[in-house]
Amino acid sequence: MTILDAYGLISGKKDMMYCVITRLELMELRRIVEKYDGSAFITVSDISEIIGDHIKKTSKVQQEVIAQQMEQREKAFAESEE
Repeated sequence: MTILDAYGLISGKKDMMYCVITRLELMELRRIVEKYDGSAFITVSDISEIIGDHIKKTSKVQQEVIAQQMEQREKAFAESEE
C-alpha cells in the first residue's frame, strides 16, 4: 500500500491510497473503506504484469491500522481547512 498526496479539481487536497490486492481481498477492502470514508472514490483494474520484488501480503490487522491512520489524516486535514 502506498499513500500519495493528491489534489482533486473539486475536492482539493486529499490523501490517495494505492493498493494492489487479490480479487478475494476486494470485498474486505471495500468494507474497510466504506467504514472510514463512505464517499471514497475507488477504481478497480486488472493487472497483467507486476515487475519488482516489493510485494507483501497485508494482514487484516495491518489493513485496519492503515484505515485508522487514513481516518486520522482525513480528520486532521478537515480541521486544517476550518
